[in-house]
Amino acid sequence: MEVFKELTGLDLGAMGEERARQEEETKEQIAKREAEDKAAAEAAEAARKAAAEAELPDEEKQALQRQRDAEAKKLEGNAFYKKKDFPNAIKFYSEAIELNPKEFTFYTNLAAVYFEMGEYDKVIAETDKVIQMSKEGNYDFQKLGKAMARKANALFKKGMMDESIAQYREALIEFNDYSIKQALKNVQAEKLKKDALDYINPEIAEQHKDAGNALFKEGKFPDAIKEFDEGIRRDPNNKFIYSNRSFAYIKLMEPVRGMQDAEKALELDPEFVKGWARKATCHQL
Repeated sequence: MEVFKELTGLDLGAMGEERARQEEETKEQIAKREAEDKAAAEAAEAARKAAAEAELPDEEKQALQRQRDAEAKKLEGNAFYKKKDFPNAIKFYSEAIELNPKEFTFYTNLAAVYFEMGEYDKVIAETDKVIQMSKEGNYDFQKLGKAMARKANALFKKGMMDESIAQYREALIEFNDYSIKQALKNVQAEKLKKDALDYINPEIAEQHKDAGNALFKEGKFPDAIKEFDEGIRRDPNNKFIYSNRSFAYIKLMEPVRGMQDAEKALELDPEFVKGWARKATCHQL
């Protein structure tokens, strides 16, 4: 590089730096021009809207102003909601609704406040207003889906799981949103747990255990297992039924499943002698 400079009198390094500086200036100029163009376009659009609005009849101008005022009320309501100042949030959301009763968001925001307060019937009432307005022609699928999901959550909190699941499914038809899908899955999982708990009945479990024992004595091991299965569903903490089903699996030469039942019986009662006996037998197979 130094030899080339001596021979030609040209400083390639300095030339490269100058070129880089010019390119950097060009980038800055482009960015500045783009920002100016954007600002000019926004100003032109604002002027166009203002001019168009100036030509509107007074009634339409007033309607637009009410919409702006309603949006301002909503923003104030949002601020109070974030502070958990629910009375004031209700006040401003209600005022927004008075100014613009056709905007769905105001109702769902008001419903959100009632949800936080645990007033689930009021949540349902507000979201039902959105659903009804949608039927009357004021339709926005995304906002409707969100309102339906909010109603579904309130139904879930009230313990109305079947109704909640049905409402979530309707919400997904309107707005196929990931958060609504997850909420539906959560309610379905909770319903399965509830159904399992509601199904528990130790007395009926004893009946299935006795029926299984009778079938076992007849050598009908698969049929006995079916009875033991139902007995466990009716009383999942019955160590004797796990032990009996373990024995039936042993008779069918299925030591892995027999071991699982033996270990479950011992989990329920670590000193359960039959459980240890079943486990020992499974190790021998």
